[in-house]
Amino acid sequence: MINVDDLNNFIILSIEKVITWVINIWSENPSFFIEFYKRIKEELNSKSLIIKTYHNFNKLMFRLLNIVWLPILYKDQYEIADKEYILNTDLAKSYWWKPKIKDIDSILEVIESKKCKKK
Repeated sequence: MINVDDLNNFIILSIEKVITWVINIWSENPSFFIEFYKRIKEELNSKSLIIKTYHNFNKLMFRLLNIVWLPILYKDQYEIADKEYILNTDLAKSYWWKPKIKDIDSILEVIESKKCKKK
């Protein structure tokens, strides 16, 4: 996840530095999903339950569902479900690019804008 302002800043930097190859970019402080969802739930005053499950069990269930032709996720998706970080952003940082906005702040900004539109 990355905030659109951080993405715009990277695009400007890539034009200035004439970067023509693939560079991974990501938010500086990615949230752990459970903390992320708890905060969103709180912001929305949701009564939804958050149930922690175990990756190995989930992988098994997704495989079984795929076998019986009820795929919920692509294999690539559930294979990385327990990974905390997937992208290496060292190359972007070598160009002195650093994201400024946290994941949770991006989501809360969207939630707040939706609340304002409803009023």
